[in-house]
Amino acid sequence: MGRFSWGASAKNRDMRVSRKDIPTSPVQEEAEAAKSGDYSTKGTLPKYVWVLGLFVTALFAYSIEVTPARISNAIWFNHLFSEYRPPRRTHMNLTHSRKSFLSKTVRDPIDLWSPPPDNGWKPCLIHTDFESGSDNGYLQVMCSGGLFQIHICVCNAVAVAKLVNATLLIPYFRKSLVWKDPSQFGDIYDTDHFIAYFEKDLRIVRQLPEEYAWSVPDLYAERCLERPNCLTYVRKHSTMNWYLEKVPPLLQTHGVAVLDGPTQYSGWDHKLTFEGLPVHITQLRCRANFEGLQFVPAIQEFGKLLVNRIRAKSLAVQSPNLAPQMTAPQPWWSTQNNEETLSGSEMLSGNSGDQVHRYLGLHVRFEKDMIAHSACYYGGGRAEKRALAAFRAKIWRGGVSKTRYKPEALRMNGSCPLTPDEMGLLLSGLGFPISTPVYMASKNLYGGVARIKPLKEIFPILESKYTLASTKELRPFLPYSHKLAALDFLVLLNSDVFMSNAAGNFPNVLSGQRTFYGPRKSIHADKRLLAHLFSKSSISWLEFSSQVTEGHLSRLGSPVRRMPKYSIFRYPAPDCMCQEPKQAVG
Repeated sequence: MGRFSWGASAKNRDMRVSRKDIPTSPVQEEAEAAKSGDYSTKGTLPKYVWVLGLFVTALFAYSIEVTPARISNAIWFNHLFSEYRPPRRTHMNLTHSRKSFLSKTVRDPIDLWSPPPDNGWKPCLIHTDFESGSDNGYLQVMCSGGLFQIHICVCNAVAVAKLVNATLLIPYFRKSLVWKDPSQFGDIYDTDHFIAYFEKDLRIVRQLPEEYAWSVPDLYAERCLERPNCLTYVRKHSTMNWYLEKVPPLLQTHGVAVLDGPTQYSGWDHKLTFEGLPVHITQLRCRANFEGLQFVPAIQEFGKLLVNRIRAKSLAVQSPNLAPQMTAPQPWWSTQNNEETLSGSEMLSGNSGDQVHRYLGLHVRFEKDMIAHSACYYGGGRAEKRALAAFRAKIWRGGVSKTRYKPEALRMNGSCPLTPDEMGLLLSGLGFPISTPVYMASKNLYGGVARIKPLKEIFPILESKYTLASTKELRPFLPYSHKLAALDFLVLLNSDVFMSNAAGNFPNVLSGQRTFYGPRKSIHADKRLLAHLFSKSSISWLEFSSQVTEGHLSRLGSPVRRMPKYSIFRYPAPDCMCQEPKQAVG
């Protein structure tokens, strides 16, 4: 929420109008907004309205912040005091054309819910048979960011510790300036399982021995450069040789080597290459990703509850006569407590073909930080541009490279996150009917309920953790963004079809897991194609539907061989999967 304008003189108002038509480059506007920190919107209100507003905001801010399940009750306050004014509805001609087209009898495509072909790829994780020889010292790693930035950080930490033959201290999670979650490893992940799982590969400890007790996270916060045993400003995707050159000398001299970010809000995450690593190191990272990191039982059980509830709703909508007679199937992870661990395809089989329990998972990443970092424009006027520029200056001190380009160019290049209504139009264009149950994973969407309303008109059965569970049930998770993200992850992982509107760590890890444990249909939106289609104001629904269907035939989640420098977390083949030879026809 931005600062408020307490009124302006006529002279200042005239100046704002006169400057309106002066062209400025994106960089100039960014610098101006960051310098001024001006969050104000056009026009002013009487001073007493702002005083009343501040009083009411202060009175209710705490309850709004800590109880997102009641966010709908706070919409009036959010809209009154936000720097963002939702724009008018877009793509109206296409929306009207869709309604006219769907008023006729239209059958769902036969393969709408079918999983994509696996192309012969199967999960392939190799367990080593030798005891760990970790005796060179201790590796201490600081992670930060969203939950799946942290997830990647931990997986990389396992690989680097093995690479340098160090004992790994359970990674420390720094509180992110964006996510503001104080949770530590044991609050999210099953520590006992993590340590036991790697006992034949790597020694992992919960705390340093007494002789190294001085090495605490606060010692390195924003002071890593001053500590001789700490490495920061590590280049993204640093090579094996870099770590072998830099880390062992620190272990030998100090006993503890630390990998940290340059600020107290940053950490070490995407700092290990995907190329040129020994097979056993790559496999160790794969195993950490798919098997080593498991959520604590409380998160797993509540995720299971949410999945059962949305499948029950799906049953009630699609087969109301059967609803009283049937129960929702169990999610795949309900078997994880058994003595025998299920493999790959067995873990996610069973629900995919069950027509009466199907649901679609939607990752709507449209929060303020994502929109600000994209440098795209979403119709909120000068107030939106200034507010997002000031937000960028606060969060990303080094700047955001995309601000060098015009928003229109970014959009046509496919670099802008889809709005919720654009996601709905795409899914409807692919053939998903209005009766499709949709689970929406999101936090605080930029623009509030005004952004969700068009999506809900397309898919009225729109659920989330806040609608599937009561405030009382959610209370243990509500203050913690990482725990909430973990719940969303489990529900989306178990969905029959999944789609995300933006690139990022969450959808990358999720898509990779759905590929590995499936494959299950994961739609990867062609945002460049969609930008082109949405720019055609006179396009008919029939043409739109035909083009998006054809344009996404190869973007449905089938395993494909990872290209150089692409993420192993998004594309697990061939590093974590094996391809079976094609059977000869004859």
